[in-house]
Amino acid sequence: YRSQEEAEKAETPIKPVLQSLVAEMYDRYREQHLYKFQDRTTTEEFNQEDIRTWDVERITKKTYELYQASLQFEETKNFDIDAFAAITKKGNNVEGLRPTLYDFLLHRALDFSMSDKYYLTKPAFKFYLDSEEDFADATDFAKRSLVAQDSLSAKFKTLVLFQKGLEFHLNNPKALIDLDLKRLDFVRNNSIRNDKELLDVERLEALYKKHQSQAISTEIAYKIAFYYNQQGQKYQPSPTEQYRWDIKKAYEICQKANEAFPDSYGASHCRSLMATIQNKNINLNVEKVNPINKPILGLISYKNVSKLYFKAIPVTKAQLTTFNNKYGKARTTFLNNLSGAYKWSNELKNDGDYQQHSVEFSIPELKNGRYIIAASANENFSYSKNGVAYSIFYVSNISFSTRMVQGTQEFYVTDRQSGAPLVGVNAEFYVSTYNSLLRRYETTKAGSATSDENGYIKTNNFKTKSSYNNSFLIKLTHKDDQLFLDDSYYNYTTSKPYEQEFTTFFLDRAIYRPGQTVYFKGLVLARMTNGKNPKIVPNQSRSVTFYD
Repeated sequence: YRSQEEAEKAETPIKPVLQSLVAEMYDRYREQHLYKFQDRTTTEEFNQEDIRTWDVERITKKTYELYQASLQFEETKNFDIDAFAAITKKGNNVEGLRPTLYDFLLHRALDFSMSDKYYLTKPAFKFYLDSEEDFADATDFAKRSLVAQDSLSAKFKTLVLFQKGLEFHLNNPKALIDLDLKRLDFVRNNSIRNDKELLDVERLEALYKKHQSQAISTEIAYKIAFYYNQQGQKYQPSPTEQYRWDIKKAYEICQKANEAFPDSYGASHCRSLMATIQNKNINLNVEKVNPINKPILGLISYKNVSKLYFKAIPVTKAQLTTFNNKYGKARTTFLNNLSGAYKWSNELKNDGDYQQHSVEFSIPELKNGRYIIAASANENFSYSKNGVAYSIFYVSNISFSTRMVQGTQEFYVTDRQSGAPLVGVNAEFYVSTYNSLLRRYETTKAGSATSDENGYIKTNNFKTKSSYNNSFLIKLTHKDDQLFLDDSYYNYTTSKPYEQEFTTFFLDRAIYRPGQTVYFKGLVLARMTNGKNPKIVPNQSRSVTFYD
């Protein structure tokens, strides 16, 4: 309140600055205490000098009024913003973008108005951005006659603010471009036109063409490039090749802007986007279990890679656990130190479109075991400046399916290629137990079973320390063939349902003001823990405590 009183007494240029600061204070208070009064309704004939009694609509409206009031002083257009260096913090690469005190106050008001915080003061008639003229040239937009059925619309008032700012800077290209880019972002984000993206980029391209001789044009170039990069993400292989070359176009736009003004703020954004576009990307997918000594197909998705090197490495369960516990460079180093790898390479088609492509590749026939397959853009499988992808798969002729019956897992083991049941498959069950001396979890054998003539295995003969929600792994062995996946399975025993009482309260409203009476009633109910047999429990007493 003290700041508000000082703002009312102050003179220009201090008065508009204080009004803007008080508006920010109101807005911060609203954000910090929204949970307290977001459901409050508007009260009439009530002294609301205390902000703690306000509703969201009132505090939001007051914030907007103060921001608007700070812009009513024409003389602020003549005050250089550098004169206020003691109370403002200058950013990087902002020279000439907000040259006056008016610009400083205008952008603060716009930031609030554009943020949709004014959403609760709903106008009687909603204002829609549905005109192509919303994307007009700055000069034409500033002169445009804006009409709304209800002038309280936040979007309508935002456009009016942009008009005032653009008109003020029509002869100042640097400040004009900065504000116009902000305007186009707002219009694109709020327009309901289906062609808004196209209208936006057309305006950006015209703006760039007009100002390409100035360093600030690189910011326009970046926005254009960003649009084409986003369009390029929509590419799907098709005869029309729609969107395929848009990412390349984005790269070329950034490259041109960076070469023209390498030290500009926009050029730094362009270089960042170019680096993102140039990133190598490799994704590797192999079916989890594959038959022994049979051709195996994998799927590789890649970007910006012309040749890939592969290796399939047989590993033990302990080695796989170590591999999974390592990350980044340590994982790559561990992988390169493993022996017995099958190595090969594939040439890939790279047309320079910077798109993600996918292709199937062949994996050599492998014997029974557990494997890590790695794909790298260089032969050394190095971590630095390289793309490396990994996948884990198994080679076995054992296949199985599982089902849960009354809390117990049942397994049906079959031949992976013929589908015939496998008789005499030895199943070993393992659980994870904590070793307090070594401070780590260890896998220990908890039981075993053998498949019958139908390939059927039941797990009711395996025990653990806990009989509830037991997690276990299964290791299957058939002659010389072994399959030990990392998939977990669960056995559990359900507890018998029992009756449970609870009380449900009903209030006459969701929130209360000071001094209002709270009317409530309670209903004591009982039901089984499985949700069955609900009933009302009569003649019960309950203690109710109210907390402020």
